[in-house]
Amino acid sequence: MVGLAFTEARLKLAAYDIVDFLKSDIFRDARPEDVDRSGIQKANKEMFFRRYSHPIEMDVLEVCLRGRLLMDWLTLWQPDHTCSLYDEDRRQRLGDRLRLAFQKSTG
Repeated sequence: MVGLAFTEARLKLAAYDIVDFLKSDIFRDARPEDVDRSGIQKANKEMFFRRYSHPIEMDVLEVCLRGRLLMDWLTLWQPDHTCSLYDEDRRQRLGDRLRLAFQKSTG
């Protein structure tokens, strides 16, 4: 996984590749207590970083993750966007994760 996450590391910050990889976590069902303030399940992030050796600022990564999830969610609410069943499911899952992420980051 780590090797695949750096295909464009020289073109953009490595954090963006990690965000692109981890954001697929929204398709896994999760209990609220298993999701951290980034909107991703704690266990999935821990698994990714278990063998990850490059320095990464976790606060920056969390902001990037929340931002990416929010941008994806907003894209699905554009007036000219017609949602498929897949998009409806994705929009719901993104909304659920964002609610948890922002609740945990403010309280």
